[in-house]
Amino acid sequence: MARIEAVEPFPFRRRRNGAPDSYSDAFSSREPVSTSLESALEIESFKAEIARLEDVATAYRAVFERERERADRLAVELQQATAETMAANAWAARLEDEVTALRSDRRGGSIAGHAARRLGHLAAAIVKADRAASR
Repeated sequence: MARIEAVEPFPFRRRRNGAPDSYSDAFSSREPVSTSLESALEIESFKAEIARLEDVATAYRAVFERERERADRLAVELQQATAETMAANAWAARLEDEVTALRSDRRGGSIAGHAARRLGHLAAAIVKADRAASR
C-alpha cells in the first residue's frame, strides 16, 4: 500500500481490498489543482526576475568597464603630469642657482661681463626648453 502511494501522483483513499473508496475519491488530491498552476506562475516570475537581474548586471558591468578605462586614462595622465612637474621643479632649481650665481658673482671679473654671460646662458636654456616643450 505504501509503495502504491509513493508511485501514484494522487494519494487515494482505499478500502481494505485496495480499491478506491469511491469514484470521486479516486480523483481527489491532498492539494488543490491550482497549486501546480501557482507553482508554474511562481517559476515563471522567478525566471523573469533572473532575466531582469542579468540585464541589470550586464548594465553594471558596462559601467564598470567604462569607469576602469577612464581610471586607466587618468592614471596615465597623472604619471605624465608628475613627470612634467618634476622637470619643472628641476628647471626652477637650475634657474635659482643661476640667479644666486649672478647675485654672488662667484667667479670674479666684472659684474657686467659675468651678468651678460649668465644672461646669455639663461636665454639659451629658455629657448631650448621652449623648443622641447613644443614638440
